Amino acid sequence: IIVILLGGLTVCSAAFLMYTSGYLISKAATRPENVLMIYVPVVAVRTFGILRAAARYVERLTGHHIILKILSDMRVRLYGMLEPQALRLRSRFRTGDMLGILADDIEHLQDMYLKTVFPGVSALLLYTVFIAVLGCFSWPFAGLIAIYAAVLVFLVPLVSLLVTRARNITLKRGRSRLYRRLTDAVMGASDWIFSGRQNDFIRAYEEAEEQMLRIENKRQRFTRWRDFFVQCLAAGLVLLMLSWTGGQSAEGALPHTFIAAFVLVVFPLTEAFFPLSDAAGAIPEYEDSLHRMDGLQPEQEKGNDVPRESAEAVGVHDVTLRFENVSFSYEHGQPVLKGVSFTLKQGEKIALLGRSGAG
Repeated sequence: IIVILLGGLTVCSAAFLMYTSGYLISKAATRPENVLMIYVPVVAVRTFGILRAAARYVERLTGHHIILKILSDMRVRLYGMLEPQALRLRSRFRTGDMLGILADDIEHLQDMYLKTVFPGVSALLLYTVFIAVLGCFSWPFAGLIAIYAAVLVFLVPLVSLLVTRARNITLKRGRSRLYRRLTDAVMGASDWIFSGRQNDFIRAYEEAEEQMLRIENKRQRFTRWRDFFVQCLAAGLVLLMLSWTGGQSAEGALPHTFIAAFVLVVFPLTEAFFPLSDAAGAIPEYEDSLHRMDGLQPEQEKGNDVPRESAEAVGVHDVTLRFENVSFSYEHGQPVLKGVSFTLKQGEKIALLGRSGAG
């Protein structure tokens, strides 16, 4: 709540700064007889300018402090879930998955608060206040602006979420797979080298990475067109405000010195609405991170309906394994096995010896 209120105070300070600046410019252009006639707006500009910077700093400081405490509690909770499973952890999870959760998912969740929750709630609060203030001057015009601004605040983020949801989930899971493959390959680097297949791994990894890059490019292309459309909507809002204030001034309901003040207020408010689309599009990634963390809970904590593993005896009596003229190679022209034949009966042991690095 503190961070949201500080964020609202920051945007309101910026709005009042633009409002008083617009009024000051217009009033000064009328060439007042004495500078004291515009002294109050001059002081207001300085006050709101300092307040905006101070509020922004305190908001960032408080927000990051709260997020770091939340992430600290998440890590403690995560280690608390992992510690009882330490002996059988590797039977349930791969090393790359664990490192991905520790290094990517938990760190990624801080963006859920900093880029989605806090800005989103602050923007909704400012949207309500903005419409209410306009209603004090003209309720019909406030209703028109409410419908128009709702496209920025609700419709565009919803469309962005629906369009990018599948791509964001694919990218998130694709990055997790690449992280897992790279981790497994690093830990098993000697096996890749001994088998002579390091080029195969590099080629397969680069192909998977190229596929992720193509999806990312498509998402970036949509983001650029969406941002251009949002900028056009913001320009239309400025024109609507300019048209309304000009008409009000012509009718004598509004002094002409307030035209620039009302129009300039639109800029900091629309700036607060712009991040909502990116924030909504990132929601599936946060859901996936939370789901992966939830999957770390011990099986008995998820419910009593989880089937337990049971050891079953497998009838193996008088089994004989027979290799007859077996050949194998990872790459053409580099055989690992060539014409190998042997018989292994139940209970016997056999060792295959070859030069180091043969695979």
